[in-house]
Amino acid sequence: MQQYKYIFRAIGLLIVSIITVKVFAKYATVPLVDYQEEWVCGTEDPPALSDDLRWKGKSSFQRQCQSCHSIFKDLTGPALFTVGDNPFWIDNKKIAAYLRNPKSLGKYNYIKELRKKFDSGHTAFPEISDEEVESIMNYVSFDANRRVY
Repeated sequence: MQQYKYIFRAIGLLIVSIITVKVFAKYATVPLVDYQEEWVCGTEDPPALSDDLRWKGKSSFQRQCQSCHSIFKDLTGPALFTVGDNPFWIDNKKIAAYLRNPKSLGKYNYIKELRKKFDSGHTAFPEISDEEVESIMNYVSFDANRRVY
């Protein structure tokens, strides 16, 4: 009878060990990145960004954009995840020109619709550089490509 007791304990420990290893293996492979979204299976890899460029863009985004914009949902201003796909924003220089002087593009219907939808104009950032706009847009597009839809 004593032998069965040891056998059942050994089997129980073996089962607990297997479960522990499986759980650890599942969670140990999750990359330690500050993204809440998971990568979408079957999609292209996100654009390669150096850590320095990504963190510079994230820092600039948090300092100048995050109070009104989110990457994935509308706040006081529109979500930014589709900016790179929008034909109105042909390149980052047009975005930089708008950020420096939002009234400069006010004649376009797209801008009028945005102002009407969000009931506000955009804050001017006359000091923003082209490089800073590029780093912000790279950060936004990098995060947008990691989104689970």
